[in-house]
Amino acid sequence: MNLLIEEYQNTMREYREAAARAREAQTGAQGSVATRTIETTDITIVDVLESARDIQAIHTFWNGMVEADQTAETGFSETTAGLSEIKTMADTFLNGLGKNGGKIGSLDVDALQAVVFGDEDLMKHLTDKLARNEPLTESERELLYQYIQSEVFNEEKHNEMQSLIQILGADTENLKDR
Repeated sequence: MNLLIEEYQNTMREYREAAARAREAQTGAQGSVATRTIETTDITIVDVLESARDIQAIHTFWNGMVEADQTAETGFSETTAGLSEIKTMADTFLNGLGKNGGKIGSLDVDALQAVVFGDEDLMKHLTDKLARNEPLTESERELLYQYIQSEVFNEEKHNEMQSLIQILGADTENLKDR
């Protein structure tokens, strides 16, 4: 960032110097018109074009900075809103527990579990960790176990397994294959 600012300052200094030379040349040209003589100047068309390119580069740089600031502001606003939502959920949960856990017996664990298991980002985080062969923390393992027990190997799957056991009887090899 400091390098870009320094480049900007150098470019602006060169532009001001070129503009000053142009003003001097203009003043000299006006004076020579009066005496009908033409003076040569140090400014060339290349100087003018370089200055115009430098000015355009400065505009592009600052427009990029403004866009980056707007993107950062949007990201900050979204993050703040997300944190506010999490705080609201945590407050609701803590209010449900009551002071010192006094209402823990009336806590709706199924509703809490549904909210946690409905959090797609959380579940994606766990499955991504598994896919990368990263170790899960104890809390993550417990959460995954609870998820598998309630969502994957739910009561319907459990009943299906029981009916297969009854159908197959002692033939556990076929059950394993199934």
